[in-house]
Amino acid sequence: MFQKFYSPNILAIGSSLVGEDSLSHHVDPAIGVYIIDRYTYFALEFLESVSRDSDRRLSEFLEVCPKRHCISTVGIRSDLYQRDPREVRVTEFFGSVRPVEVYSPKETLLRFEKNLTVIPSNFRQRLTGTALHSPPRKFQYGNQLRIPK
Repeated sequence: MFQKFYSPNILAIGSSLVGEDSLSHHVDPAIGVYIIDRYTYFALEFLESVSRDSDRRLSEFLEVCPKRHCISTVGIRSDLYQRDPREVRVTEFFGSVRPVEVYSPKETLLRFEKNLTVIPSNFRQRLTGTALHSPPRKFQYGNQLRIPK
């Protein structure tokens, strides 16, 4: 599937090549269902060993599941990724910092009312009955990659 990618700065990994099976690692005996595939098991094991100040490199992550462990060939596409994986720390690749401001509901309401002064009066009348008196909404980050249905 990752052969169709064309955007820059993408590093793609597949648990098996086309025509191979991505095999399960172990079964949950309580429910009788396989719960994790071999690649995910070894990738998770690696990532759980990485600490915030770790010097482990992305190239090490790309080698977490050799064929003797996965029993399939892990596919890697790195031609779109503009950096050498041997020079990129795992924490740098997977890490993310997003600025977040947290306000109490009262502060949020006061900030909203303050900003209403810049809205024309006819809009303010329409908003007064709903937006000012409705309970605070819960916000979340949107999907990073939109997948068409």
